[in-house]
Amino acid sequence: MTRFNSDDLVSTNTKQLEVIAKARKLLTPTSEEAQEANALARLVLDCVTVCCEKLEIPYSRVVLVGSLAKGTWLSGDYDIDVFILFPPEEKNCFPSLVKNLGKCIPSELSKHRVKVESLRKHSTHPYVYLFNDRLSIDIVPAVDVQSIPSEKREILTPVDRTPLHTEYVARMIEENPDLRNEIRVFKRFLKTIGSYGSEVKTQGFSGYLTELLVIYSGSAIATIRNLAKITPGSMFQLGKKEERLNKPLEKWGDAPLYFPDPTDRSRNVASVVSPSTLSNIKLACEAFLHFPSLFFFKPLEPLPISAYSQDTLTFLKFIHIETGLLPEDRIWSQLLKNSRRLMEYLNDEGFPIIGLKPIEISAKQFLLLVFSLSDTNSALVLEKTFSAYSKESFTKFIGILRSPTRYGPRIKDYVLESWTRKPRKDLPTVLNRLIRENFFSWSKSVAPQIKEIRLINSYKQLPSTVLSSSDFLYELEELVTGIKPWMRKLRENAPLE
Repeated sequence: MTRFNSDDLVSTNTKQLEVIAKARKLLTPTSEEAQEANALARLVLDCVTVCCEKLEIPYSRVVLVGSLAKGTWLSGDYDIDVFILFPPEEKNCFPSLVKNLGKCIPSELSKHRVKVESLRKHSTHPYVYLFNDRLSIDIVPAVDVQSIPSEKREILTPVDRTPLHTEYVARMIEENPDLRNEIRVFKRFLKTIGSYGSEVKTQGFSGYLTELLVIYSGSAIATIRNLAKITPGSMFQLGKKEERLNKPLEKWGDAPLYFPDPTDRSRNVASVVSPSTLSNIKLACEAFLHFPSLFFFKPLEPLPISAYSQDTLTFLKFIHIETGLLPEDRIWSQLLKNSRRLMEYLNDEGFPIIGLKPIEISAKQFLLLVFSLSDTNSALVLEKTFSAYSKESFTKFIGILRSPTRYGPRIKDYVLESWTRKPRKDLPTVLNRLIRENFFSWSKSVAPQIKEIRLINSYKQLPSTVLSSSDFLYELEELVTGIKPWMRKLRENAPLE
């Protein structure tokens, strides 16, 4: 296990600092943007409070949390996160109040010429999601843990910690205001490389973990330098020396990354980070240090469907899964479990499946993308793997990346993979048989909500809205090319020869 000392940093250069400075300027909201965002946040807070009073909801207080509350949101990119905090004894009222709030709040906002649609979402418990073309607003009920005496304090739901996290980060930024823009830069970096977000479907760095890493390192470039030399099982810590842990807690298990929560040291903030995410971040940080470029801090356009040959697209099969409305994390954990199980089965049966990815096309519809990259005679199969953390790993990574005849390097946990060809077998017949025989396994809470599973043999059968969706195209690009969009951009922009 590696313990990091923030003074132990590899050297930086002028080009890196120049790019970071440009990114900082690009990502910092203008005063007009800040004024508009803050005014809108205040309006939402007021409307939520009015609705709580109208509906006689027994709440303690309404608070703004997230990036707007901390001032770490990106220019042109912000969400509004509002928590309604309740005394612990009112926790059981969460499901019933969400339905009423989902009607009342849009009505109140419309009085101020803000029109939004309302959707009931579910994580560990229900919450209200409001949206329009420009806005995304979460209204989340939670227990007001600060109203509980410290000696009796306990976290009753996972979201209860969020106000504590907001206050901690805001306090750190108050002590060092430069951190605000440094957090923005590193957050955009993670978004560009596809590793931002702690949802089950992403398994990346949460906003809170992102902020803690920058607070720990002191700047965006220092954070990137630290992560460029990270190894699995590394641990970062903040706080007084006497409060720090000597080693990860046993209950955390064998995790890729450890960062004890400074507001609750029994919790690992990085617990959701997957091995593949850590490997992707390490490689991207190394790539930036070797080839600093502003593209690392801008949204990347995915390849359009027209970028792929018709032959390549014929190798894609899609398993369409229609469900009832389910909590996002619950359905995604089941989709990922079934994807792994299907991948293992097909490989064991001699089908060289290159990749299998679940994607969401609506709240109740999902696709499993199955990619075999095979013609009537041959298919790509795994040739070799190598560690993403060895001294030679980045050199090997660049070598495969610049070869137009190789597939990959694809990240899988802590290793990179490259592939070659061998004879193939048929696939659609087997997939249809598995669907008929109820191959997919679902938990007791999810199984009743599975409405239909069917095979789609051609991308041409997919709706045009799916084929033009950025989320679909991002996943398709990685599946078909073996590399992430940021790697394609690196190949286009960096002198890899």
